[in-house]
Amino acid sequence: MKKLKVMLENDIKTVEVEKSLRRDAMVEGLELNDSQWASEENVVKVLNHINPVRIRYLNFKNCNKLSDGSIKLIVEVCVNIEAISLINCTNVSEKGIQAIVENCSKLRTFVLVYDGSKCQAHWPFTNNIFQILMYAGRSKIENLAIVGFENLGENGYLSLIDHFSSTLISFDFGGSKLKNSSIQKISEYNFINNIQSLALSNTEISIDEVKSFSSRFSTLRCIDLSRCININDEAVITLSKSFPLLEIINLNFCSSVGSASLEALCQNCMKLKKIKLRQTGVQRVPFTLKNLTGLIELNLLQCNLEFPPAIFVENGLKEIFEFFDECDLGNRRKIMLLGPSKCGKSSLLASLKRMKPVKVDTRSYGISIARWKPEIDTKIFNLGGKSPDFEVWDCSGGQELLGCHEVFMTKGNLFLLIFNVSKEDDCKEVKCADANVILIGTHIDHCHDEAVMENDCNVILEQIKQSHEEYIDRIRAEIDTLSKLKTDAGMTGYRLRELRQLLTQRIQNPNKIFRVSCITGQGFDELTDEIIRTFSDYEYFPRFSINIPDRLYEVYGIVLAIRKASTIFVTESHFRDLLLRKEIPDIEESLRFLEAIGAILKVSLPGLIDDGEIQQICINPPIFARMVVSIHCDNLSAQRLLSQDLPDKLFADDEQKVVNSLKNKIASEVMTIPREGVILESLIPYLFNEFTEAGEIQISRFMRVMLDQGLLAEGASDGLGLSISNYPRLSKTKRYYIPLLRLLPSTPQEEIWSPEALPEIDSNTVQIGWTLELYSPTSPDLITRTIARCRNCVLNVIVLQHWLYGIQLRRDDIEVQVSYFSVESKIYIYARGDGSEIKNIRRMWSIYSEVVATLETCFSQYETFYRVYYARCQTCLRNNVECGCKFLISELYEAQSLGKVVCCKVTETEINADLLFPPQGTMKDGMNKLGQWLRSMADAKRRYNREHKPSFTILPNSDDDDSEDKNEISNEQEEDPVSVSEIDMKKIKFTAAEAVTRILARATISYLADPEDTGSPSAKVMSIAQGFLNDACMGSAADAIACLSSSNPWSAKWAMEDASRNLVQVVSPYVNWKSIARMKNKPIDNKTALDSKGQVTCSALCNIQ
Repeated sequence: MKKLKVMLENDIKTVEVEKSLRRDAMVEGLELNDSQWASEENVVKVLNHINPVRIRYLNFKNCNKLSDGSIKLIVEVCVNIEAISLINCTNVSEKGIQAIVENCSKLRTFVLVYDGSKCQAHWPFTNNIFQILMYAGRSKIENLAIVGFENLGENGYLSLIDHFSSTLISFDFGGSKLKNSSIQKISEYNFINNIQSLALSNTEISIDEVKSFSSRFSTLRCIDLSRCININDEAVITLSKSFPLLEIINLNFCSSVGSASLEALCQNCMKLKKIKLRQTGVQRVPFTLKNLTGLIELNLLQCNLEFPPAIFVENGLKEIFEFFDECDLGNRRKIMLLGPSKCGKSSLLASLKRMKPVKVDTRSYGISIARWKPEIDTKIFNLGGKSPDFEVWDCSGGQELLGCHEVFMTKGNLFLLIFNVSKEDDCKEVKCADANVILIGTHIDHCHDEAVMENDCNVILEQIKQSHEEYIDRIRAEIDTLSKLKTDAGMTGYRLRELRQLLTQRIQNPNKIFRVSCITGQGFDELTDEIIRTFSDYEYFPRFSINIPDRLYEVYGIVLAIRKASTIFVTESHFRDLLLRKEIPDIEESLRFLEAIGAILKVSLPGLIDDGEIQQICINPPIFARMVVSIHCDNLSAQRLLSQDLPDKLFADDEQKVVNSLKNKIASEVMTIPREGVILESLIPYLFNEFTEAGEIQISRFMRVMLDQGLLAEGASDGLGLSISNYPRLSKTKRYYIPLLRLLPSTPQEEIWSPEALPEIDSNTVQIGWTLELYSPTSPDLITRTIARCRNCVLNVIVLQHWLYGIQLRRDDIEVQVSYFSVESKIYIYARGDGSEIKNIRRMWSIYSEVVATLETCFSQYETFYRVYYARCQTCLRNNVECGCKFLISELYEAQSLGKVVCCKVTETEINADLLFPPQGTMKDGMNKLGQWLRSMADAKRRYNREHKPSFTILPNSDDDDSEDKNEISNEQEEDPVSVSEIDMKKIKFTAAEAVTRILARATISYLADPEDTGSPSAKVMSIAQGFLNDACMGSAADAIACLSSSNPWSAKWAMEDASRNLVQVVSPYVNWKSIARMKNKPIDNKTALDSKGQVTCSALCNIQ
C-alpha cells in the first residue's frame, strides 16, 4: 500500500504540491503536518490530481487552515476512507465531524487529539460530539481516541463505548479526567474481552479499579496509564499477572512506580516490545530483562538509576544488554595460560574456543585476553544450571614478560601450564606452583614414540610431587620456628595464621598430563571436561556459582561506569569506601571474589616518599596488562634507531646538521611508541600533602626527584605556575611551584590560577586553593547538583551554608568552600585552617582533596568538563642501551599512587612508566630503584656529553677595544678544545652559575657586534643565549636566564644557586677551558653582574674578566 506523506511549509507553492501528486497518482493516503496550506481552494486542486476513490487514510496535524469546508470537500468524494486523524486542527468544528460521520460509512479508526501545550487556540467541542459520532450507525469503529478534552462529560464517553461495544478493540480517553466510578462501569461492559489496546492516561484510576478490570481484559496487548498519579507498584504487579500477552505498556510520569514494577513486568509479560517508564521511581533494572527477546524500546529517561548506571542506559537497549552480559558474574572465572615461548598456548586457546583444530599460526605477542563460553551438559556438571564464562589470559612466554606474570596471578584462578612434549628443553623446565594447575602437553602429533612421551610425562609428575613435599616441609619448619617465639601479636601472629591456613588447604598435585594436538584436535574434549570439572569442585572454588547479593552487582556496575570513563586505577581505600557505602556485608570476601573472576586486580605501587607500597585497585585489568606489555615489549623503535647509519663521532664540519638529524630520528621513533596515561587535577594537592608529614631527609629526596623531572620548580616568577608558599616545613625564604606552563606549552597564561590569601586572618591560618575549569557548555542545573553532592559524598562534614552555586563545609576546625562562577566557567575550591601544627595542615589537605576528588568523580562521565595535565620526562632506551635519551611523557604517572581518585586515562598520549613498572625484577624495590634508575640516566648522559663534545667555544669579553676583542675571539676559536681532565679543577673554581653568566656575556658581545640588529637588547640577548644552549639543558638554564632578567633580585639569586647545582655537567662542554685557566686568578663575584634593581646590565657582563 502506497501512502503519500506531504510535509508542507507555510510558503510552499501549490504548483509543487501538484507535481508531487501527479508523480504519485496512485496514493492511498494523505498526511499534512504543520501546514497552513490546507484551505478549501487548495484542497480542490489536490482532489483534481488524485483518484479520490483510492484514498483510505487522512492524517491532519497542526493544520490551522483546515476548516469544515475543507473536510466536507474531501469526505464527499473520498467515500472509501477507513481512518481519519485530526490533531490540533482547531478550525474544524462539530459540523466537520458530522460531515465525516455522514459520508464515511467504512470508517474504522477515528482519532481526535487536542494538546494544549502545543496549540494556543482553543478547540471548542461540546458533549454534542458524542451524539454526532454515534450517528454513524452504519460505521463499525474499531479504534477510537478522544484525547485532551477535559470539558467533556463522563456520561458521553460511556455512551460512546456502549454504542460501539460490538466492534471496539481499542480506545484512548487520555486526559479526560474520568473518575473511578466511570472506569468501574467500563470494566463491566460485555465487549471488554475484545479490547486489545487501552489508554487511560492522566485519569484518576486507582488500584481498586485496576484490580476490578484486570480479570476482564484477557486479550489486552497495549495499555497506557501515563500520568496516573494513583498507579503504584501494587497496581503494576497486578496488571503484569493479569495480562501475560501484554506487548506495550506506558507508565511515564507515574512517580509511585518503582523497581518492583519493572521486575514484575520482566517476569510475567514475556512478549513485551515497548516499556515506557520515563520519570518514574525505578532505580534498578533486573537481569530478567534479558528474557524479553522481543523488546525494542525501554524508556528510563530522568530516572534516578542505581543499577545499571545511567551512562549505560543513554544509548539504548543494546548497551544495557551488553552491560548485563558483563555483570553476569555467577559463573565467571579467570584462566591463565602459562608456558615457554612457541609452546602452543595461543593455538590451544583458539582450538578451545572453536572446538576444532587450528592449522594457522596464532602466535601472540604480549598478553592476549579472550572470552570462552563452552557449551556443556548442565546435568553432568553442577554449575547452577548455567554455562560457564571464562576469561582466558594468554601470557607470552617471552623473557621480557616473565617477571610481570605474577602481577596478574590471583587466588581463585586456574592455571593451565603448557609445554611442548616434542621439545626436551620444555619438558625439563616444567614447574608447578602450589595452586590449581592443569598440565597440558602440546604437539603430540610430532611425537612418534609413545613410550618416550609417556616416560617424559611421568618424570615431570614425579618432580612436581617432590617439589610439593619440599614446599610443605618449608612451611612446617617456619611454623615451628615462629611458634617458639610464643606470641600471636603483630606480624608474627599474622604470618603464623597465614602459614597454618596454607597447610589446611587441600592443594592436590596434578596426577595427569593432558596431551593434545592443535592440528588434529586430539585430546580437547577430555581437556574441556577437566577444566569444567575442576571449577565445579566447590572445595577448590567455593565461590563459583555463588548467590551474589544485589549490592555487589551495584558496586560492579559503578566499576564498569568508572571503567567506561577510561579510568584504570583507584586506591584500595577508596574502593573499600565504595563497598562500605553500598553496605556490602563481607568486604574482604567481596574483594577476593571480584579478584578471582578477573573483575579487579590488587596492585602494589611503589611510593616516592617512604619506600613503602601503596595498594591500588586496578578496575580494568585488560587495559593495565596492555600498558605493561607496551612498556616492556616495545623494543622495535630502539632497534630501528640503533640500526641507523649514524657517525661514530660528532666532530665533522657539518656537526650541527648531524646533531639535528640525530634528534629528528629520535623524535620520529618516539612518536611511534604507543603509551597511555594522564592525570587529574586532584593529584596536585596530594603531592604537596606529602610535604606536611615527611621528615627533612624525605622532603629533600622527594623535592630532588620532583625538581630533576621538571615537576617542581624553585624560585618562581609571578604568573609562571601555581605558587605554593605557605608550608611550614618548606623554607620561608623560597617559593616552590608546579611549572604547569612548561608541562602544557599550549595552555594560555590566564588559565593558570594562583589562590590568594583571604584578608584579615591570623598568622597561623593557612589557606590552599584550586580551580576546576569547565571547557564545554554545561547546564547550571548540573553544576548545582554536582556541588550539592559534596555534602553527601564527603564524610563527616557539617554544612555551614548552601546557596545556588556554592557550598561551605566544615570538618572540625577546617572550612572548605566550593563556588561556581558562570562568567569564568570555573569552580573555585578553597580550604583554610590552623597551620600552627603539621597534623592540622595534613588534615586540611585531606578534606580538601576529598572535595576535589568528589567533584572530579561527578564530572568523570563528561570528559570535556575538566582539564587534565601532561608532564614531560626523559628515559633511556631498553636492552641496556645507555646512550641516546628519548623524550616521553609522563613521569608524573608514578605519583598518581598518592592520590585517592587519581585516574589513568586511556588515550593516545605517551607515557614513561619506568617508575611505575621498573625493569624486570625491580617491581617492588620502591625508592631505591628509583634513585638507581635516575643515577644511571645521569651517568649515561654525562658519558654521552663527554664523547660527543661540540667544537665551538664561549669566551668572555676583555678590557681591550672592539677590534682586539674580535681578534681574540677569532684566535681562541682556532684553538682545539681541551678535555676537562687536562685542567686542575680545584684551582679553576669554576661553577655553573658563572657559566650561565658567561653565556650571557657571549650573547651580549654577539649582539653588540652586529650593527644591523636594532631589536630590543634584553629580548635579543636572551634569544642569542638560548641559541648557545643545547636542547637538553633548556629547562633549568632558560629558567635561570628568565629570572636574571626579572625585577626580583632574590629570584636571580635563587636561579644562580639552582644553576650551580644542575647545570655544571650541561654547560661544561660549551666552555673553552684554556681561556678559563688563564683567568683562574681573577675571581668572579656574581653580584657584580646585577645592578641595584636586580637586572643584568650589558656593561657588567662585558667587563667580567
